[in-house]
Amino acid sequence: MSNNTVFVNVYETERRYGGAEEGGWYYTCGTPVVSKATTCVESESEYVHGDLCPAGHWESILSAKYSNKSEYAYSYTHDANGVNYLDTMDVPTEFPGELVTSGSYEIRVEDHPGEEYPAYRPHYE
Repeated sequence: MSNNTVFVNVYETERRYGGAEEGGWYYTCGTPVVSKATTCVESESEYVHGDLCPAGHWESILSAKYSNKSEYAYSYTHDANGVNYLDTMDVPTEFPGELVTSGSYEIRVEDHPGEEYPAYRPHYE
């Protein structure tokens, strides 16, 4: 076993509308909000995140802090006058790149500091 430097990254995720092709499709974007450099015990090429693993320790702490923090984006569910589209059922037509939801958090143990993803906006092929 050896110690490896890893990063426990917390990403705020958003769902965006990709386009109308094939009945409509969505993609997930992530923006790093925390990136904690630490070590991880490696065994048989897989990370072990037990009680004795520093990465596991930080993953647990950050998971407790950021779990269940999901909500619809206010700008998507409300118009400029504050009328809630979910109350009126008059949801506007979506356009590519439009923010659909935000406020969810994802925690990953990675070999690099947190980076925004995807690097490029996906497109229909």
